[in-house]
Amino acid sequence: MTFEEGTWAAWLYDLLKPHVAKLGVCNPRKNALFKDGNKSDRIDARKLAELLYLNKLSPVYHGETGMRMLHELARSYLTIVKDTARVMWLGKITEAGVRRRTEQL
Repeated sequence: MTFEEGTWAAWLYDLLKPHVAKLGVCNPRKNALFKDGNKSDRIDARKLAELLYLNKLSPVYHGETGMRMLHELARSYLTIVKDTARVMWLGKITEAGVRRRTEQL
């Protein structure tokens, strides 16, 4: 199975990988058949299928399972830092209405 590289490629790769024998994410700009002719989702899917059948695709993505934990830890760290800064500012707000709105954020 193959699909084009995009915003959700990492998530889709990790979701599908256990269910298929071979999975590849490709960059359509690197595939020769995509350079000629009309462009549409149906035409692109057909050309992608032809390249997959001919074993002419070069995968550009192989999964980020090893990096996913690091990404999540970094995201958690940044969230904690932002929350800590908000709590520090919250203690300095004296006006009741502004403080209440800030607490809800």
